Formats: sequence, structure tokens, C-alpha cells
Amino acid sequence: FNWGEPFFNPELPRLIEYASRRRITTVISSNLSFKLRDEVIREVIRGGLTYLTGAIDGADQATYEVYRRGGKFDYAVANLRRFAEIKREM
Repeated sequence: FNWGEPFFNPELPRLIEYASRRRITTVISSNLSFKLRDEVIREVIRGGLTYLTGAIDGADQATYEVYRRGGKFDYAVANLRRFAEIKREM
């Protein structure tokens, strides 16, 4: 959690899959405040991610920036929505 953005690790989907195959619970907390490709979302879900926390620390861009300097509220909300949509599709 407090030591970096998990989605910046290109091995994340592989690590999740590895842990899931061994019945290890996987938990990610992310601010989701960047463009995240649908394929990455699919790989993470397909790998067996157990829990995802989206740290949406505000109700709009102005309040979000209080906690996430330079963060993009719209990206965070859109990414969280895409996770839910893709999970339902899969």
C-alpha cells in the first residue's frame, strides 16, 4: 500500500496469477489516477485479483487534488468503472 503504485509494475498481472494459483489472496490499493488500458484491467481480473481498493479521495477534481496533487479525478473514476464493467463482461 504505502510504497508505490502497483499498476506501474509491468509484472503485476503475472504476480497476481502466480499468487492466485497458489490460493493466496491478492489485494491492490491504487489511486487509479492515470490512463489504464482495458487489456491491463482484463489481465489483472483474469489473473484472479481478490480485492481492489480504488483510493478516490474526493468528490470532484478540486477536492481530489487536496489529497492527490496533480491527480486526475476523472481518470480515477473512469478506471474504477471500467474495472466493474469488464469484470461483469468476463
